[in-house]
Amino acid sequence: MIGRPRPEVTAATGYVPGKAKEAVQLATGVADVLKLASNERTAPPSERVAAAMAAAAKATNRYPDHRAVSLRNALAAELSTASGTTVGIESVAVSAGSSSLLMQLTSAYAGPGREVVYPWPSFEYYPILADLSGAKSNVVPLQPDWGFDIDGLIGAVTPATTLMFVATPNNPTGTAIAKSDLNRLLEAVPDDIIVVVDEAYREYVVPDLWDPVDLVTAHPNVVHLRTFSKAHALASARVGWCLAHPEVIECIHATQTPFAVTTMALAGAEASLGELEALKDHTGQTISERQRIVAALQSLGWTPPQSQEGNFVFLPTNDATGLAGALETSGIIVRPFADTGIRATVGEPHENDRFLDALSRLSPLSPVAP
Repeated sequence: MIGRPRPEVTAATGYVPGKAKEAVQLATGVADVLKLASNERTAPPSERVAAAMAAAAKATNRYPDHRAVSLRNALAAELSTASGTTVGIESVAVSAGSSSLLMQLTSAYAGPGREVVYPWPSFEYYPILADLSGAKSNVVPLQPDWGFDIDGLIGAVTPATTLMFVATPNNPTGTAIAKSDLNRLLEAVPDDIIVVVDEAYREYVVPDLWDPVDLVTAHPNVVHLRTFSKAHALASARVGWCLAHPEVIECIHATQTPFAVTTMALAGAEASLGELEALKDHTGQTISERQRIVAALQSLGWTPPQSQEGNFVFLPTNDATGLAGALETSGIIVRPFADTGIRATVGEPHENDRFLDALSRLSPLSPVAP
């Protein structure tokens, strides 16, 4: 071993993304590979957003705004308008994707002798972050219907717990936490534990949702986490943001790398805030397609969770690797989760038809419960 890396680093596996199209093309010989593995929006950003990014590229000789003041002001204004309550820039942070904010929060609040609580299965980055920090993970299995075990999450909290992650809709299962359940959880969790409500897929949720400003006002230990990677179609730009108490924002800023978000990314994100109506139209189409896919899967004998609220569908199976491999031979990339199931992004209608056609030629594999 060269040097003396920390044991937590040598033991870590690192985050593994979905396979690249080029790799599958080489492996299968299929030219027209369909990637449904990473929950990306299939439609690119608008011409207006692309133009804003292109214009910003002319200033790449200069560092970006380290504190993303313009974008934070725009986000604060949008939150204020939506909630009817004034939100100041001191309550908003921006970083290079919501994953970076998760890392910053873990750096600030987790560590040796501390514990992190989260449901499982969930976002695969949570255990990696906890392990790298030296903290212990207290993992709470999902319910048999893939819903959240609220009593289990409450019971997993100990005096050593300092951080909790709750992804809703949950990735990879697509299940969302009910407003009443979230309120019950937050009322029970001690105020000195930071609860990250990770809402990367919030735009795709059909049921009534909580107002994030009201949530953070009522519970100052809550971090409302969002991203521009999904519904805003800026996955490669890497822009995430959060709403939190100003003291929490200060801790996030203290752990941020210098000039983390590029000038082009900041410009694109701010421009996309001016196109929220178009975004709603697109997410509405995605929701309709998601519902169509779930109904078709059920008619084929598959057993997806009844509640699916992301821009993806989840299929429980005991042989996720085998199912993903079978689809890959047809040139379709999905995301397998060992001993749990596969996750497939909701694409354009013709892409979804191709996915369903491939599944129709496969016998439903044994379902698995968490």
